[in-house]
Amino acid sequence: EPDETAKALRDSVRHHLVSDVPVGIFLSSGIDSGALLGLCRDVGGAPAAVTLGFEEFAGRTSDEVPLAAQLAAHYDTPHHIRRVSREEFEQDLPAILAAMDQPSIDGVNTWFVAKAARELGWKVALSGLGGDELFGGYPSFRDVPRWVRWLSWAQHVPRAAESAGKLVGKLMSHPKAQGMMRFGGTWPGAYFLKRGLFMPWELAEAAPSWLPADPDALAESLQQLERLLIPDPGSDHARVSVMESGGYMRNQLLRDSDWSTMAHSIELRVPLVDVELVGRLGPRAAPRLGEKPKSALETAPARPLPVNVSNRPKTGFETPIKHWLGDGGSVGHEPWARTWSRQIARTYLPTVQRDAAQNPRIRVTHLQRRAIHGHYSVERLFDDVRHELRTDDAVEIRLRLNDYPSRGVLPRLADAWRAAREKSDLVHVTGDVHYLAWWTNPRRTVLTVLDCVTLHRLRGWRRALFKWLWYDLPVRRAGVVTVISDFTRRELIAETGCDPERVKVIYPHLSDEFTPMPQAFSTSGVRILQIGTTPNKNIERLMQAVAGMPVTLVVVGRLSETQRALAKSYDLDLISLVDLNREQLLAEYREADIVTLISTYEGFGLPIIEAQAIGRPVVTSTVCSMPEVAGEGGITVDPTDVAAIRVALQRLIDDADHRKAVINAGILNVERFRLPVIAGSYRKCYQRLANPARAA
Repeated sequence: EPDETAKALRDSVRHHLVSDVPVGIFLSSGIDSGALLGLCRDVGGAPAAVTLGFEEFAGRTSDEVPLAAQLAAHYDTPHHIRRVSREEFEQDLPAILAAMDQPSIDGVNTWFVAKAARELGWKVALSGLGGDELFGGYPSFRDVPRWVRWLSWAQHVPRAAESAGKLVGKLMSHPKAQGMMRFGGTWPGAYFLKRGLFMPWELAEAAPSWLPADPDALAESLQQLERLLIPDPGSDHARVSVMESGGYMRNQLLRDSDWSTMAHSIELRVPLVDVELVGRLGPRAAPRLGEKPKSALETAPARPLPVNVSNRPKTGFETPIKHWLGDGGSVGHEPWARTWSRQIARTYLPTVQRDAAQNPRIRVTHLQRRAIHGHYSVERLFDDVRHELRTDDAVEIRLRLNDYPSRGVLPRLADAWRAAREKSDLVHVTGDVHYLAWWTNPRRTVLTVLDCVTLHRLRGWRRALFKWLWYDLPVRRAGVVTVISDFTRRELIAETGCDPERVKVIYPHLSDEFTPMPQAFSTSGVRILQIGTTPNKNIERLMQAVAGMPVTLVVVGRLSETQRALAKSYDLDLISLVDLNREQLLAEYREADIVTLISTYEGFGLPIIEAQAIGRPVVTSTVCSMPEVAGEGGITVDPTDVAAIRVALQRLIDDADHRKAVINAGILNVERFRLPVIAGSYRKCYQRLANPARAA
């Protein structure tokens, strides 16, 4: 296993060293950049190194220079030391703040090391960013699992936990003490407690009075962390690694590294964040029982790191901001990062206030259900749209989750009443929880209807009651109704008799991670990927169609006993996959030769465009929304005709020209589903409802 780890690391480093110009390395005294330098030497690379030095750290453990110089000598590497003074920091601070695309407490160190690299004439540099997240270098890998074990009981007795938290807060001066009972018992909560600078109850004092409070921002953040853990990564190390990578690294470290290096025209490469590397290492990145964190990384170079580098306590790539802030930035004895964040806010937020006054944006609140385990599509549908529009000059979006899960009469009534009292310019009920629109103002309500599938399952008075509560009344109360396909639009108009002019088609968007990934096609070992196993997915007829064909059928979803027995009776080469995360699902698309979604009913059919975007031919149905979604880039067949399904699959296998034409048409088809297009459609929808006279 250590050999496999080293091989995977060397392979990533080798690929990141490919360049038309010399590649340098940002070198600290830590394991990440030191091991990266050693691995570069292993694969024949000879990058020069640059290290930052500060007068305030001279002779102290925080000084990176002595050990970095030892590392450079150890690996026979040209080494440049760049000294940064307080005067230079103060001189560069306006430019640093201007380069940020949003306020952040990070990026200053990378700004100066990138500046040094540019002065040396570099254009490309490597960074050890990602080593802590992958190999468990942060204290969070120790603390978060410990807190969850100790405090999980608090989730079952919330009132007692709240009282205990207040008592702890009074007895201890640390600002996070009060939050231990409230947050420490869950994985997302404990991670938030570890990484958060301010607790929610501190923000009223920390933020300026004109900045409106967002009571649901915390709930949204915790929900995003919770989604990172679905499906369960399987170990304490993996859970923390996923949250560190998907939270702190993605939202802060990578983003701040991007603007701070691009400001100096430096291309930054991060071999330890390589997707192929993460996929190859998997659990091997975790320290084994009795091993110290990151031992797999520090032993990966053929020539091991010096002992004093391996044994040095973790400090991070520091700058002496806490010394540079001086009396003008200090707030008692609070941690320097909180003080620095206050100074950033004092500098940045007046500009935000001025811009907001001069260019008022439409304030939209997305009303969304709380996650129910096993049902996540609705919750994810608008995540990227919100992210895309949060940087928009015309629209300001916030998320407000239901107080209660969508179960029972009284909880739903309470959430609908609260939705009616929402003070934003517009409210948008984002799907499934249509009852939130019962009492909202039609002139400021957008309702998204995903499908009418439930109406097909119900009969008699139950259907009539559900139809009135979930469709007739909410649709009547909405100023604009958006649907995800023209098929759903026609169904909704037929069911409710609503004005067709109020119903707009806005498709779900295609995630940016789905891009063409060509692969060789072998007619002797065809891999067919089927997404979903529910009755409407029609998998039984697909099994019958491929029986006797030399193919492997890969099914994503939990098979019933009946479906398993049917596959066995047909002697199918079957692979069943359950609870795949996003990366694993993407990998299955890439491995597939053909993708099928020959359903009897779909409100949209997202796997169609995901497969087309990857560059895989799709066989789908002639019914419902699927021909509309597939366009010219899909093969459509009658889902009840087993012979037609078999013929369509066999032709794709046998006819290379036909297969190529279908793939190319599919790649062109998906451009209409890209995020900027879909987010722009929602922007126009909000603008037309908020300003009908201007829109007219």
